Amino acid sequence: MYRLLKPFFDSRISTQELSNMATKKIITVFGATGRQGGSVIRCLLTDPKTFAEYHIRAVTRDIFRPAAQQLKKQGVEVVLVCIMRLYI
Repeated sequence: MYRLLKPFFDSRISTQELSNMATKKIITVFGATGRQGGSVIRCLLTDPKTFAEYHIRAVTRDIFRPAAQQLKKQGVEVVLVCIMRLYI
């Protein structure tokens, strides 16, 4: 069983990114650097209308992976989440 702990957000978000987040709806994709989540993110990024109307937030366990860094370069907000396995 997995338990989700509080996410840690990158405090270096620019004022432009904050402004975009305030004016756009947010789409959050979990597992964004994996196969399925990565596929969803790629589809969202290739549609100019979606990218213009929505702020894309990518949730991942490792923000230092090359895939996460690439998403950040493409204008996606990358968020770290800690997942801890609990045995009950």
